[in-house]
Amino acid sequence: MVEIKDLAEFHTADDLLLAVLELIDEDLPAECHPKMRKAYSGTQTATMMVNPNLANKLLQAGKIRVGMCICRVRLKTEPRRCYKCLDFGHTAARCRSKHDASKLCFNCGSKDHASKQCDQKAACILCTRHKRSNTAHSTLSRACPLFVQAGCNRKD
Repeated sequence: MVEIKDLAEFHTADDLLLAVLELIDEDLPAECHPKMRKAYSGTQTATMMVNPNLANKLLQAGKIRVGMCICRVRLKTEPRRCYKCLDFGHTAARCRSKHDASKLCFNCGSKDHASKQCDQKAACILCTRHKRSNTAHSTLSRACPLFVQAGCNRKD
């Protein structure tokens, strides 16, 4: 996965694909279609699933020109996560945990309601289970210390 940051809010996925084609000077597979999302200050960030050769070319360039914008290119790393116990390092298919947190509210950990209806204070299910002192964040938060630790220690 490659992440392209600092796209202007008016750029489309097609604009990005044209810029990538110009940079690499070869055909792109159909599955390389970028997923665009809004970022801060009127910018967008795109995520593309690309083959290793294309990823290396983009990462070596470091930046890509899309229209009048110079956009940063970086490798996107996501830790492997189990959506049964919500822990990191494995998937639900290989989960050995007795904890099934998939039906709990990801914001407060309650089983009485879904995250959409939650109006409680945030309490991370994982940090509570692992007896961490700071639990005042959502379980799916990227600021969770366990998420940060899992992302930094990835081997694959």
